[in-house]
Amino acid sequence: YYLYKDKFNFSSNDFKIKKIFLPNAVLKADPYFGSTEVYYEVVEATLNLSSIQEKNESGILEVSYQGCWEGGICYPKIKTSLILFGL
Repeated sequence: YYLYKDKFNFSSNDFKIKKIFLPNAVLKADPYFGSTEVYYEVVEATLNLSSIQEKNESGILEVSYQGCWEGGICYPKIKTSLILFGL
């Protein structure tokens, strides 16, 4: 199984995403998307976000990604919501 680096998407209506840091990926000759970067292991993304002002204030971060199985099955894009709280 692997995830496509270029299929990661981060968005929010609650704060501005200033910068996204993703680790280096492996180059793969993919039968569906051509030469592309993929992750085979756990992926940790670091985001630089505008601050949430109040301690009790929260915001939603939408994250989407897509991956495939080496056996030839690609999965539809997955989208999830994370609730972030001010520190």
